[in-house]
Amino acid sequence: MRAIEHIIEDAVRIGCVQTLEMLGVSAGEISQRKAIEMYGKWFKDAVADGRILPIRIEDGKRGAKIFRIQDICAVRVQEAARAELR
Repeated sequence: MRAIEHIIEDAVRIGCVQTLEMLGVSAGEISQRKAIEMYGKWFKDAVADGRILPIRIEDGKRGAKIFRIQDICAVRVQEAARAELR
């Protein structure tokens, strides 16, 4: 039952991000550092495995990697749904 709750939460997040993007309130993006703070080891593993890719890498000394929140949530929904079906 907990997996279904996570699926619903992430689906709602996707809708919220899409709405904020459409209204021009937010770009719907997050830095890798912030994403790791929010999603932890799961996010690190997803990036390492190539399941989530940055949408851009900024210039500069460290070149921050930027990800779409919608992409992160979509991968989480897919994985949770797949796990729930097993």
